[in-house]
Amino acid sequence: MALEGAKPIKLYRWDDAANDWIKWDAAITVSSETPPSALVAFVTDVPSAGSRVQLATNSISAGVLQAPSTNTGNVFIGGSNVSSTVFGAELQPGQATGVAVDNTNDLWIDAATSGDDVAFIGS
Repeated sequence: MALEGAKPIKLYRWDDAANDWIKWDAAITVSSETPPSALVAFVTDVPSAGSRVQLATNSISAGVLQAPSTNTGNVFIGGSNVSSTVFGAELQPGQATGVAVDNTNDLWIDAATSGDDVAFIGS
């Protein structure tokens, strides 16, 4: 499938034996053009520090999690065992991280301070 307005690209790879870049013949095929799904945005509260909370169910492909600047402590992002010592990402107030998951309910959050939040936006 050709994309309207698509331009060819030249690919090169490093060849140690030649000690030079050489053209790499490769084909890139687009199997479908899938537009992003609807925008998803929400805020999840951690009512009690140390008690993990699962995010709501939303089918997505990627998004951004942010610890709002109004938080007073760090928040922790991870799986169902997330805690202040077991996490994939630790966010200070105002910080954000990107995620690529099939569903927001794959993510769990915990917080160092009761009442802190995590905001999500993605599609």
